[in-house]
Amino acid sequence: MPATIDESPYVQNYIEILDDLKLDYMTVEWDRQQIYKNKEHARNRLIYQDNKQSVRRNLKDYYRYVRYLIKRVVKKSESKDKFIVFGIVLGGFLPRLCGEFRGRERLLDVRDYHKIIEIPFLRSCLARYSLTVVSSPRYADWLGYTRNVVLCHNISQTLLKRFYRNEPCNHGSLRKKSSDELIIACIGAIKDKESINLLLSTFGNEPNYRVNIHGFGVDNGSIKRLIESSCLANIRLLGPYSKSEEPHIYNESDVIYMVVSNSYLNNRTCLSNRLYNAALFGVPLLVNSGNFISEIVQDYSLGIVVDELSDFCEKKMIWSFDFDVFNKGRMAFLKTVSKDQENFRVAFVNFLERGS
Repeated sequence: MPATIDESPYVQNYIEILDDLKLDYMTVEWDRQQIYKNKEHARNRLIYQDNKQSVRRNLKDYYRYVRYLIKRVVKKSESKDKFIVFGIVLGGFLPRLCGEFRGRERLLDVRDYHKIIEIPFLRSCLARYSLTVVSSPRYADWLGYTRNVVLCHNISQTLLKRFYRNEPCNHGSLRKKSSDELIIACIGAIKDKESINLLLSTFGNEPNYRVNIHGFGVDNGSIKRLIESSCLANIRLLGPYSKSEEPHIYNESDVIYMVVSNSYLNNRTCLSNRLYNAALFGVPLLVNSGNFISEIVQDYSLGIVVDELSDFCEKKMIWSFDFDVFNKGRMAFLKTVSKDQENFRVAFVNFLERGS
């Protein structure tokens, strides 16, 4: 995988099934930020590190990682071994650079768009995988093929079972607290600088609003400088957090910010982790129109969809928000997601059993 397990919660969907079936497996992880330095790992984990410490990587870095995978994993594997490859770049490079890999049972997991897919030969290369798993049905718009494609959401079935209870969320009194501080939270990897700048310019020093930014990204330094130079007293950049802290972060928030720039194809077609977590923890989402996430939020009443972010403040939309409709909608959404995850499990087990 092109990241670590801690940075890739969707990997748990595979691990849970492999553990249930008591199958042996090994994960190969690219520790781009060297967060595992001087730490011990389980024997079924192989950690790759290079001489860089950055999330952003170029194709040359990917090429080196693929050469490492071929030498340390593919060449040492047995003919009965199966491969799960995460990401379009690795999915294209591996069979292109290793003829031995092309003859193996292999699964491709696609969580993001990458412009490399526009290279003419690459789509046909990806279509030859035994099974392709996508995290959004809208990826069909650019993937280029639909045969042997199955949907797997960015949430584990175990987590769904743990939290999927038909209970009202704890935000029903929000409509009565119009004179208090409303907490807007931005949670997750900070990738979209345009979205963060819009958040700061809209809510910075706005009365009755506090903004908590949880997570880390390539632009944290510039965001911190902007907050300090503009004296935005109600904005807090809280930095990285552990997975175990997520329930507390969501439960202390009133609204989850998920406005994205529609300039990017991935933003228009993806389904974010925050979509699922907000539904699980019962917190309304604030999203912009013009993308697939906003369609889901609209269809299931999972939050507020705006054309312009300033409308949220000017029209005081949250105070008239219907939490009864929201609770019914989030339960219907999670039920749909759970069915999709069961379909994924069937497809993945079939892949594992093929040729065994």
